[in-house]
Amino acid sequence: MEAIRELHSFKLASHFTPGEIAACGSMRPDAIYTDTATGEIVVVEADSGQYTKSQIQDKVARWRAAGLDRQVWEQPVQVGAAKVPLLPGITVMRI
Repeated sequence: MEAIRELHSFKLASHFTPGEIAACGSMRPDAIYTDTATGEIVVVEADSGQYTKSQIQDKVARWRAAGLDRQVWEQPVQVGAAKVPLLPGITVMRI
């Protein structure tokens, strides 16, 4: 629930600064926000219900390689293709 409370300050990918784009590495998430307590950038990936397992793994790995270990993913309760893994630093919201 902490992630949900902090999403009020999120920024959509279309509004990323050049520095934020660079921080995300080669793959932009749908949005980001900064954790006000730690200053850490948190990536947000919405509507990932149709992603394949390899697409999810690739995004998780690329963002982690870029130092973006905190991630918030949204998936429908009835996931179509693959579930986002429940790993440290990853929050999955099933709606």
